[in-house]
Amino acid sequence: MMSVLKNSGFKLILLSMTIAFLAVSCKDKCEEDCATFANFKMCDTEPDKEGCNDDLNVFAQDADYFTVSVEITDGEPTDELSIKYFVKSQGAFVEFKAQSLALRDLDGIDGDEKRITASTGLERKATELWPVAEYKVEIELSQEIIPLNETRNFRVE
Repeated sequence: MMSVLKNSGFKLILLSMTIAFLAVSCKDKCEEDCATFANFKMCDTEPDKEGCNDDLNVFAQDADYFTVSVEITDGEPTDELSIKYFVKSQGAFVEFKAQSLALRDLDGIDGDEKRITASTGLERKATELWPVAEYKVEIELSQEIIPLNETRNFRVE
């Protein structure tokens, strides 16, 4: 009985050490190579290289755009930024638009920048209004190590 307990204790210590080593290894790797997001904002103006000045959670039905801007630090030119828009319908969020672009395709980016601002928007059709509803937008940066994700809820009144 005593050897079983010692053997179980040894396995537990070995497992704990392995998990700690993996956590430290991943943490160190991400500090060097993983991108980060900052200043994730939404506004109702046309997208531009400077990003959103305002930060809205409530949009008017006649807002010209649902624009998303975010600062990306340590991104690579080949990293893909995906933006997905969802509207709440019958209690569940349903995707209605998706966009994707490589960081190298952003205006004014040559690949050497440590920090860039990505800004993209969904334009309202001139003959329609945005439906009054709850919405959400998800952004994801597909990168070499670990995808980077952020989600934001907003509404139209």
